[in-house]
Amino acid sequence: MARDFTKNTANYGRFPTLGALSAELHGAGVLSVAAWVYIDTYTASTASVNDILDIFLEDTGLGFLLYFDTSGANSVLKWGGRSQISDGFQSLSGTANVSTGAWHHVGVVQDIAGDAIRLYLGGSGDNNGAVTFGSATWVDSNDQVVRDIVSGNADPPTATSRQMDGRIAELAIWKGDIGVSGFKALAAGERPSKILIASLLRDVTMLGINDPEPDYTGALEGVDLIGTVSRIDHAPVTPPFGFDDDLIMVPAAVGPTIIGLATETSSALSITPLKTRAIGLSSETDSAFSIARLKALTLGLPTEADTAFGITSGVEVSVGLASETDSALAL
Repeated sequence: MARDFTKNTANYGRFPTLGALSAELHGAGVLSVAAWVYIDTYTASTASVNDILDIFLEDTGLGFLLYFDTSGANSVLKWGGRSQISDGFQSLSGTANVSTGAWHHVGVVQDIAGDAIRLYLGGSGDNNGAVTFGSATWVDSNDQVVRDIVSGNADPPTATSRQMDGRIAELAIWKGDIGVSGFKALAAGERPSKILIASLLRDVTMLGINDPEPDYTGALEGVDLIGTVSRIDHAPVTPPFGFDDDLIMVPAAVGPTIIGLATETSSALSITPLKTRAIGLSSETDSAFSIARLKALTLGLPTEADTAFGITSGVEVSVGLASETDSALAL
């Protein structure tokens, strides 16, 4: 599932708190951003189009921008930004064509301390280059008048060319470098919540279930959807588990629980391909799950009539449910 954006300045996304992302990035020597995107159309022959994410620095200056460039033979991924408001705006374009009508995993590392930019497409390096930042860290001490934007260059967007015509999902921001291995794992279907967890600032999955779209890091600073931004389902992109429609997420308030289902209507969780998934709980005394220090669960139902839990070891549990109406899980 994803959100389907259109080139209409009345329809876009924004982080609700003024200057929230930039303030949290203050002092960062490096940041990483990643997302899944599906481009329907580009604005042609233009150096700055189809913005995914704009983060504003010190009031109105752009500190970070992930977008596309269609001015050359290919439609390529592009980064733009600065470390502080006194820096000149710099940019770097990728080289590989990002086609329309298909899902692509995109990302960038803005290495402020190292004066470098590294673009990623499909889990591999797309292009990298040297830049010159005026500061060794992100500097923001006065960003209180603008909101950071998804699919647009301002609040509201000032030009449809700067908006996405297509889908965005699993938008994530780290205050750190997730590296080649991180982008490779994400492109293979891993969830952002499993990558460099201590540095993860935002994990906005964009399942299309809630508005605002929640942030699954627990920061509760998700993306407000302005106007009409439709939910759209899609076929699995990275089966069996990862970026596909068979993941059901619960809000960050109860932890980053990830549950795999054969179908959304399965009455007895008959899950053949599910192997091991991590389950997060708000506390050990959660009324629905009393699981103290459990590391992993192997979920499988020999028969639909199973009513007990067979504990095979201290870290793996074979779980069977009589029905969806079971009031609690006792291990």
